[in-house]
Amino acid sequence: MKFKLSFKVFDDYPKIHLSGENLHSEINEILMTIKRLSEENNRTRILVDAWDFPDIPDMEKFYIGELGAKMFGSRIKIALLRKPEHINKFTENVAVNRGGILYIVSDEQEAIRWLLS
Repeated sequence: MKFKLSFKVFDDYPKIHLSGENLHSEINEILMTIKRLSEENNRTRILVDAWDFPDIPDMEKFYIGELGAKMFGSRIKIALLRKPEHINKFTENVAVNRGGILYIVSDEQEAIRWLLS
């Protein structure tokens, strides 16, 4: 496993921190781990901090959006923190167009406001 995941559970949401290398073969495992953590902690809102995760190609962004929407659907609301230079809204658009609830942003306070709205 080339990625690292840590988390802290707050009253309204868990904050999950992702770091490490991006490997296409591990995207499914990353999303399954996030889903498991949300279920174990009975949370429907999740803040994912992927600030330290490297940029990824658009085809992987498409795959993540599609798989994330399939896995989480409209049951789980996810705010994803990324560096501004890594945000092009492609993953967000793919996920939302397939029924997911995802917001990708670089400001943590904005992400939390959206998540709790």
